[in-house]
Amino acid sequence: MPAEPDLSPRSWQVNLTFVWVGVFVGLLGANFVFPFIPFYLRELGMESKSARAYWTGISASVTGLSLTLTAPLWGGMADRFGRKPMFMRALIGAGIIIALMGLAQTVWQFVLLRFVMGAFAGTMGAAAALVAATTPRAKVGYALGTLQTAMFSANMLGPFIGGVVAANLGLRQSFFFCAALYIMAVVLVFLFVKEPPPQARAA
Repeated sequence: MPAEPDLSPRSWQVNLTFVWVGVFVGLLGANFVFPFIPFYLRELGMESKSARAYWTGISASVTGLSLTLTAPLWGGMADRFGRKPMFMRALIGAGIIIALMGLAQTVWQFVLLRFVMGAFAGTMGAAAALVAATTPRAKVGYALGTLQTAMFSANMLGPFIGGVVAANLGLRQSFFFCAALYIMAVVLVFLFVKEPPPQARAA
């Protein structure tokens, strides 16, 4: 029989709580910009409405494309170096890229950054692996189901929060606001999420 994770009885609940926060922020950032991408593209110099519609679709798709291409790589690295480091890597990478989007000067820079964000992100896969590895077997289904609510909540609230922030802070400032959320999520995950040692993961 595989060994239970070497964690205190309630530490898996603490893990789940703060991994949930990390997933929510990670996916919030992915949906945050959708309401104002066309307006941001116009600020970057794209005047044609049809071109803005086209490149809005492209910018939304390239993130998923790069995530699809790089997910196996990050999964293998999680097996080698641990799930928590990969989860933090995803949050840090996405936060940096979001901040750089606020500094973009051309449409191509913005689309390229969207592509790179997908390549460095992938918070949900890393989080699911981390939760599964740190939760008692009898509670894994519950924990993963709870983790799914972070994804659904971010998909639901991300565009709304993004629209509100953009309306009050401005388009470029919204990216920096979102990057700050990533920083807070990284700090919380670093401080409160625990992962079993390599020997327990191997077992």
